[in-house]
Order: sequence, then structure tokens, then C-alpha cells
Amino acid sequence: MTVFVHQEEFEGKEQQVISSIRRLTHPDVIDLEADLGLIAVVGRGMKSTRGTAGRIFSALATMRTSMSR
Repeated sequence: MTVFVHQEEFEGKEQQVISSIRRLTHPDVIDLEADLGLIAVVGRGMKSTRGTAGRIFSALATMRTSMSR
């Protein structure tokens, strides 16, 4: 799953968001490209696990990170 966020909304919150995503979804890998504000969450069985996207978006919402303007 890939999530794009505006850099200004994400700056200073990166580690909190990543920690929250790890805690809520237990992915194999999280890749963060700060210049793009790209979050890639990868894990076995995520496609067939209900609620994964909701937990990822909840982690972003908790930090008041906006997906679009």
C-alpha cells in the first residue's frame, strides 16, 4: 500500500507516524521518501487482512496529517 501526503503536513511527525503504523499493522517493511512524502507499507498477507488501510489512515489522522488540500 502506498500513501502520499504533503511534505509540510508530515514534517516533524515522521517517526511518530511510522511507529504508529508499525504498532497497528506489523508490516515487513516501511519505506519513507521524505522529499516526496511517500509512505510504502509492505507485508505478507496485508492484501487479505481486513482493516489494514483503515489502521494506516488512522495512524496518519492521529498525527493530524492531511492527505490532500
